[in-house]
Amino acid sequence: MKSKWLGLSLLLIPTISLGQSSFVQSVFNQGMIKHGKEIYLQRCVGCHGVNGDGKGEAAMFLDPKPRDFTTGTYKFRSTPLDSLPTDEDLMRTLSKGLTGTSMPSFHLIPEVSRLAVIQYIKTFSDAWQDEDNYNGPLGGAPLPAEAFRSHDSFIAMAKKGRALYVENCLTCHGQEGLGDGEGAEGLEDDWGFAIKPANLTLKSIKSGHSVEDIYRVIMTGIGGTPMPSFKDVISDKEMWDVSAFVLYLRGKGAGMYGDELPISKITEDEI
Repeated sequence: MKSKWLGLSLLLIPTISLGQSSFVQSVFNQGMIKHGKEIYLQRCVGCHGVNGDGKGEAAMFLDPKPRDFTTGTYKFRSTPLDSLPTDEDLMRTLSKGLTGTSMPSFHLIPEVSRLAVIQYIKTFSDAWQDEDNYNGPLGGAPLPAEAFRSHDSFIAMAKKGRALYVENCLTCHGQEGLGDGEGAEGLEDDWGFAIKPANLTLKSIKSGHSVEDIYRVIMTGIGGTPMPSFKDVISDKEMWDVSAFVLYLRGKGAGMYGDELPISKITEDEI
């Protein structure tokens, strides 16, 4: 019966507004955190650990390592670099998982339970108590959907992106986008673990397979890693050009273009 009433109270979550008394809001938050802890101990503790430090029993076998929630640093966000992610960012990771890692999708867990886990993992770091760490999502240029639907327009964008890639990305990601550039050796993340630049020829980057996912990573960077934000380096529109070139590299890696490549390979002279 207790779990039935807990479930009912969680279903009422959307009815709690900021206009409620602080007491009501506190009770609501405590209920969310309690439920989130229950789910965390069932589903997350094996990798992320009891203390949220990424040192669960399975962590020693995993590469990349599970996220350490105690630092308040998150790789995949829509917010500026060094800012906390939004709840929507964390929900996306929980729901979709991270491709090429041991982080699975938890989309089969009820959404309200995923929301509760998000509130619970915030208790592992004091960073969530500092308002200076909060920022809204970065804004970029709208998705040029029509350009991506037309092969000729897409290739034209990707050609522009190629030039930007050579200037800004080649050093780490390499001539073919394999993540084997000269700057790829010896890289570490903020937790002291060796890290390699993404292989852009694979069918998906860690945080998603869509062009919007690519754009978001270019715009925001990846927290705690050498991957910077390019928000203030190239224009919002140019980030779509680079995103198009990354999609092109993915298609090229899958053999979509055969021997008749519509975009010339990057040569040694361009490095």
